Amino acid sequence: MISTFSLFLSNWEISPFCRYVDVSGSDEIGATVVIDTLEKLLAVPRLRVFRISAPKDFAVLPSSAGGVVVGAENSAEFRDVQNSFAWRLTDLLARLCHAHGRTVIRLVFKL
Repeated sequence: MISTFSLFLSNWEISPFCRYVDVSGSDEIGATVVIDTLEKLLAVPRLRVFRISAPKDFAVLPSSAGGVVVGAENSAEFRDVQNSFAWRLTDLLARLCHAHGRTVIRLVFKL
């Protein structure tokens, strides 16, 4: 089955006037998909804001005790992972925009 997000990305080129995209409610998006999407955002010349949720891969994360923490969304370790990912993603998007000589796209990361 094709995900809604994949279908949206495949039709990205037909939205040249899009200024704001909010996919924060999608539970289909993993960290790899988010990272791969960043370059595609550059193709939309008027896009200024891209809003996403925490990727689904953060639902399971290795704990420091050697086990696996499942559904630990409220733990300090989980928040640190989310914050680190959000910061790195924002930095990567800003660098891509600068390298391509375009206005910076603001990333809003819903934690």
